[in-house]
Amino acid sequence: MISNVQKYINSHIEDKLSLNDVAAVFGLSPNYLSALFKKNCSIGFSEYITQRKISRAKTMLLEQNMKIYEAADRLGFESAFYFSKVFKKVEGISPREYIQARTKEEENS
Repeated sequence: MISNVQKYINSHIEDKLSLNDVAAVFGLSPNYLSALFKKNCSIGFSEYITQRKISRAKTMLLEQNMKIYEAADRLGFESAFYFSKVFKKVEGISPREYIQARTKEEENS
């Protein structure tokens, strides 16, 4: 069940994904899905979605040369500011710092 939920999340990562919406797709109660997810994945539902969105954002920023605000918008964040805050929380650096660091790495290799 959880692997199907993860596949669904990954294929809909650019949508706004709430626990209630995803639970409804699978005919589960939000509380049950949340508990099941935590038990099987060792991280919470929201944390999983955040990590997947940031992972997708990194691809968008580097491989598709998207602007930070474009990636934020595409991934359903309410603002580029909020996106940057979440990105920094997950990665430890801002999206701009991430792009600059990766660009330097490519130039040096």
